[in-house]
Amino acid sequence: MMVFVERSVLFAMVSEGDPEHDRAGRIVRAVAETPHEFVSTNYVVVECLSLLQRRQGMAAAARFLDYVKAHVTVVWMDDARHAEALRAWGRAGQRDLSIVDCSSFLVMREQGIHAALAFDRHFLAAGFHLPGESPGPQVREPRTRYRASRRKSP
Repeated sequence: MMVFVERSVLFAMVSEGDPEHDRAGRIVRAVAETPHEFVSTNYVVVECLSLLQRRQGMAAAARFLDYVKAHVTVVWMDDARHAEALRAWGRAGQRDLSIVDCSSFLVMREQGIHAALAFDRHFLAAGFHLPGESPGPQVREPRTRYRASRRKSP
């Protein structure tokens, strides 16, 4: 079974001081009970690498890259995938939905991956399963573009 690994879980797995470290461990252990292959994208890896470097330093970032090389199949976002992810991002028009999320959804659909190790509820909203997590209420993607509300000046 292929399982997509999103930045929030990757970061928490390799960051013992992260408040979500134990939760990430529980999720990974739940998946590890069955044969699996962890899959991610180079966008997710770069996002996590940047966060680790900034928060924990170069040594932590280097350990993370070693972990990824040993345990994660990385799908590269080529020009065609990048363009399609940008189109999906533009269609969604949500302030809190990132291009990295849209690229992850694209790769998951291409690869036939139905489960994601993620704390990001956008994966549920996009129709993916989050192993080890309770489904909770499904978030629906809005059909219209995001509009900032305007406050009246006091």
